[in-house]
Amino acid sequence: MKYYSIGISDDLKIIGYYPQLKFKEGYNPSLSDGYYNVLKDKFPNFVPNYELELHGKANTVNILPLYPEGKGLLIDDKVRLILKNHHLPPHAFYPMKLYHNGNVLKYYWFQYIPNDFWELIDTSASYAEIVQIEKGQVAVIDKIKIKSLEQVNQGKKIYKGRTPIRLGQLKMASEFCKYDFYKTGAFNHTIISEKLKNALGVNGITGYQIKSFDKICF
Repeated sequence: MKYYSIGISDDLKIIGYYPQLKFKEGYNPSLSDGYYNVLKDKFPNFVPNYELELHGKANTVNILPLYPEGKGLLIDDKVRLILKNHHLPPHAFYPMKLYHNGNVLKYYWFQYIPNDFWELIDTSASYAEIVQIEKGQVAVIDKIKIKSLEQVNQGKKIYKGRTPIRLGQLKMASEFCKYDFYKTGAFNHTIISEKLKNALGVNGITGYQIKSFDKICF
């Protein structure tokens, strides 16, 4: 099974303008059902009220970042239907309001929270790397076995600046291969299967970029 990392496109020829998004004027993200009251690692017990404005010069691509980033993706109905035909971790599609040049566009807040990463990872064969960055060159100076999320988060506090910590290798149980879309529980790489990559390409989906993810094995 081959996987790819997926992220938001930064190509202005595709997205049109950067930054693409901001809160809609008059929207309060701090209200009880607002954006700020939705946690990254827990589904809310309410349908979020979420309103954004797409810059007038930005293109209406199929996939957009959240604003502020960090809690999923914004997708249109075309992408939602594609994802529903693939195997996803626990997730939700929340309808939201996206305003663009006087129109209200139909998009969804796609929130996903994988909950079995530490059950599927082989900690004896998975490791992080401590690297040294000097004059634009990156060298691996140490390797640390990945044992827990807490351990990785602590490592991020210790190793930073010119000697940061990064993912080295993940060895996952074969059951992991059922997923077409996933987010690693240690270093927050969002990855998709080759099957989903091909589906996005065939359907002409725009607004994202991908590259081969070679840090995973089974």
